[in-house]
Amino acid sequence: MSSRPEKKADGRYLQGFNFKSLIRAAVALVILIVANVFNFDKLIYILVSLAALIVAGFGLILAAVKSIERKDYFSSQMLILVAAAGAFGAGCMREAILMLILGLILVTILDYIVYQEKLHTENYISDVNSDEFAILKAILSQKEAYETTLEAKLLPILDSFAKAAVLVGVLYAIFMPMIVDMTYLSSIRRGLMLILVASPVSMVASLPVSSAVGISTAAAYGAFIRDGKTLEMTGRLNTVILDKSDVVADGTPKLVSYTSPVFDNDTFLKVAAYIAFNSEQRIASAISNVYFGVVHPEVIGKFREIPGNSMEMLVNGIPICLSTRTVLDSRRIQAPVIDETDGAVLYMTVAGKYAGAMQFSHAMNSNAKEVVEDIKNVTDAEIILFTEDSRRLTKIAADEILADEFVCECDTAKKLEAVEQVVTRADEADVIMYVTAENLDYHTSADIDGRVGYSADNADMLLAGSGLESLPYACAAAKRTKKIQRENLILAIAVKLVLIVLAFAGFATLWFVILTDTVAAILTVINTSRISDESFTSKLNDRL
Repeated sequence: MSSRPEKKADGRYLQGFNFKSLIRAAVALVILIVANVFNFDKLIYILVSLAALIVAGFGLILAAVKSIERKDYFSSQMLILVAAAGAFGAGCMREAILMLILGLILVTILDYIVYQEKLHTENYISDVNSDEFAILKAILSQKEAYETTLEAKLLPILDSFAKAAVLVGVLYAIFMPMIVDMTYLSSIRRGLMLILVASPVSMVASLPVSSAVGISTAAAYGAFIRDGKTLEMTGRLNTVILDKSDVVADGTPKLVSYTSPVFDNDTFLKVAAYIAFNSEQRIASAISNVYFGVVHPEVIGKFREIPGNSMEMLVNGIPICLSTRTVLDSRRIQAPVIDETDGAVLYMTVAGKYAGAMQFSHAMNSNAKEVVEDIKNVTDAEIILFTEDSRRLTKIAADEILADEFVCECDTAKKLEAVEQVVTRADEADVIMYVTAENLDYHTSADIDGRVGYSADNADMLLAGSGLESLPYACAAAKRTKKIQRENLILAIAVKLVLIVLAFAGFATLWFVILTDTVAAILTVINTSRISDESFTSKLNDRL
């Protein structure tokens, strides 16, 4: 397996830091100090404190207005602003202002850390490798790279939680003093703390970052995943379909020998070159690569591809065919049997009679078996091999790389049909990936379309550089990303539960709630860096 390249540093350490927010926090703090140091009368004190509140909460006010415009009445900004306004109106002016000042400082730090984490993800690949650097940068420039299914599932739940928290907070503030010996000031403060806890910041802050880090970690090993949702699916692979050519074997077969009882060698090769001239099958390229004569396409009559490395044409009404043994036997044409252990054999027939044979080698990649084993170790996925070869050769290749199934004698149409069949028989929760080297201009029915190479318009994942060898690392990066996301979610939930208990018990303050919740968000963002730390390589290599 390949070793992970070092991340490069770019020195943009202060980029993304909002100094204006810190200045606003400092100004608000100075105003608050002035209001409490000087002996103002009550009205002046309220006005000066209100000025401090507005300065500290100016950004929140603007964000809240935008939330109202888009009818999002339970956004984080709205909840914090409601809590601050409620506390200020209840007479807890200093607490409300301190809460906003502290929140402003902490959110500035959080935004900076998030920005820096996203900024550094493109540094997982050196810009010396211009092709790979450009691919990763293009991926990270799209918002889809930061979208996650988990966040999409969480947001409706968090919205419901926020609504419930506001309702409970209001009811608690109104009715608790009627039930127990508690002042309205205490019940209002505790109700506002509950509303503040409902802010979803700590729950979702790290999700976009973790997605970008996971994508970049996979890219560092040569697997370029198009978006965050594909990253998540990569961690849940159940089935991996592999094309043989250019994926687990060298792309173009080599013509190693040919013989004919009818033609001399030059004529036999020339006739074969004419048959292969219009063919798009890879084995046709092996013939063209060794024929150096001129082909006159005007003499070629009706041409037809036959799936599985076979083709035929008409010349002056005479059918000439280059086909596998299977086609030969189906037409009941007698011909000597040639051993296919060392490579594929195509038989030539002219007017329905045997005219010679050609043998091709199609060497498997030296590490194909190891890479397939790595994929199975990381994902426990079923491996299916697609080839253009005969059943015998395909079985040999499948056994060599320990594939669970195989489909032989495929042209492109048959491969697509076979992918559809695999998808149809799979469970709804299964994730199926199809890996080929063909640059298809459409998406197959597989959940993930993978392409070996640097260019593919419709691929969900590019396996560049080391090719298929990078896929196990992509799967491991996806699984690790999911694990870190789960850890962050557990931490955020645990913090919120503790804050709820402390709020109801009266052992918390508004500024303590926002401090603890925002620090939890910062910790979850920082924790995303563990997706790509040194233990990633060591643990993966130990597993593989």
